[in-house]
Amino acid sequence: MLQEGARDPELAAHATVDRDDLVPEPLEPFSDRHGARPRADGKFRIRRCRATVGVRARKLFPHGRYRFHVPQATLAECPKCGAKVRKDKLRRHISTVHAVGPKPAKGAAPAVATKVSTVVFPWKVIAVLVAAVVVVSGGYYVATRLPAGGTPGGSGTALAVMETNFGEIKITLDLIRAPKTTGHFISLVNAGKYDGNGFQRVAYNFVIQGGKGADSSKIAWELTGLKNVHYTVAMARVAGDINSATCEFFINLKDNAYLDAPPGEQPYVVFGRVTAGQSVVDAIGNLYPAGNYQYDGPPTSTVTISRITIVG
Repeated sequence: MLQEGARDPELAAHATVDRDDLVPEPLEPFSDRHGARPRADGKFRIRRCRATVGVRARKLFPHGRYRFHVPQATLAECPKCGAKVRKDKLRRHISTVHAVGPKPAKGAAPAVATKVSTVVFPWKVIAVLVAAVVVVSGGYYVATRLPAGGTPGGSGTALAVMETNFGEIKITLDLIRAPKTTGHFISLVNAGKYDGNGFQRVAYNFVIQGGKGADSSKIAWELTGLKNVHYTVAMARVAGDINSATCEFFINLKDNAYLDAPPGEQPYVVFGRVTAGQSVVDAIGNLYPAGNYQYDGPPTSTVTISRITIVG
């Protein structure tokens, strides 16, 4: 049996050749290179060896035996590593073996994916802020519902009904702007401190004042923002001591801007307004000696407060 010739030594030493490069080729005798050897029967046996594919070979051996043969390839030297590579494969060799590009440093830690922080919308904080704004706005709205001039009004009020021998006087108390003073007055009313008391002072075209001696507990001054206008009710005090108010109160018979800015002192604290019985107030204010327009003293007739009731 014939032995196949070895593959090209240079290609075999460099790398495996693709199967696409293998082509069948007939064997052709070359008597000048390989002598004919006699057989036992006296005939010559022609050795078949590797030959170049050609028309002559196919004509001489139309039914000859074929074997796979690696044709002679044109080799080129790789400029990078000096390896022998087929010329038509040189570009692919350079692009795959000697690819150009950044390479990670040896021993470098693998890249860790940066965690993308997610922004959580602060719904709870916003809800608290909205609630705070609503509360503050509501309080401001209620506080500013008073008409110009300091008239108490709105739901933050209470009604004090004063019964006198001249008639009934209704006073609306401002619980929002004057909480301390109003609370003090209501506590005295509920304790019956004003029952049987009266008005002890009439100052012509200025004020009428009552409640003297009802109680001695003092109330600290507070800024209410209410003005001493006609028919408003305020606490009396000792001149020069803003924290000396106890139980005496007065009703303004006109707009007394002087009481809102007395020299060197704070305003007199207004805490209510007469909303019914203004004629009774005027009648008490007229209890002064005829023709004495500078009068400031006890009324010419006794004015008694039988009782005061808080009704709302």
